[in-house]
Amino acid sequence: MTVDEELFVIPDVVGLEVPRAREILAEDFSPVDNLTFQSSEVVSAGIVLGTFPSPGELAARGTMVFLTVSAGHEPTGIVPAVAGQRADLAQADLEHEQYVVIRQDQESATIESEVAIGTIPRAGTALEPGRNVTLVVSIGLLPLGPIVPVENVPLTEQ
Repeated sequence: MTVDEELFVIPDVVGLEVPRAREILAEDFSPVDNLTFQSSEVVSAGIVLGTFPSPGELAARGTMVFLTVSAGHEPTGIVPAVAGQRADLAQADLEHEQYVVIRQDQESATIESEVAIGTIPRAGTALEPGRNVTLVVSIGLLPLGPIVPVENVPLTEQ
C-alpha cells in the first residue's frame, strides 16, 4: 500500500505461513531469507509471529523486512502424566513433547477400554525428545468364552 510515492505501509503478515507472508511482502519489500525462530506454546511451527519493521510502519520500497517465526512448542524433556486420559489424547500429549510413541495394550479389570494406564518410562522421568515412550492402554477385560456344562462330574458336598 502506497502512502506517498516514496513510502509504503508494512503489511500485517502475522498469523500467516512463511511462504504466503514472503509472497505478500515481496510486492513492495525485500523479505529476508534468514528467519528468527521463537518457541510458542500456542502458535504452530511455521507461522509468522512478527516482523521488523512492524506492521503498519512506513518504509521505502525494497526495505528488508525480517520475520520472526514460531518454532512451535519447546519440549520439556519430562515424560508427561497421561494416565486416565483417552488413549488418543495421551498419545497426542506424548507426541507434543516430541516422543516416539509405542502403544502396548493391556487387559484391566478396573480401567475401561481405550484409556491410558501409564507410560514406560513413567511420568515425571527426564527423557530427551525423540526417544521412545511406551503408552500402556487398557483394552478392558477380554470376554470369557462360552460356559460349557460338564456332564457326569459328581458334585462334592462340603
